[in-house]
Amino acid sequence: MKDLNRLVDELPTPFIILGDFNGHSPLWGSKNTNTRRRQIEEFVNTHSLCLLNNGEDVYFHQRSGTFHSLDLALCTPSLAPYSNFRVGVDLLDSAISLFFWTV
Repeated sequence: MKDLNRLVDELPTPFIILGDFNGHSPLWGSKNTNTRRRQIEEFVNTHSLCLLNNGEDVYFHQRSGTFHSLDLALCTPSLAPYSNFRVGVDLLDSAISLFFWTV
């Protein structure tokens, strides 16, 4: 997270961050939690970022047969009112769904 904090401090605004953060939190639709979520929640709060995920699952864990929301879309507040986040259908027949973000 240290590198990500440094990156955000150097980025010109407005900006968008899309990533596989491997965190589970009810804030972005996870039904369970893990310790990584605290770091991500703190990162989002520290930088006053907006979470664009709408609670839709973006990943299917085949071994456990469960869906998760690990991939996050974050942006600066000025972009949030113009955003539209949605998870697409599984076009690649993989465990990971595509997600779309439009401004």
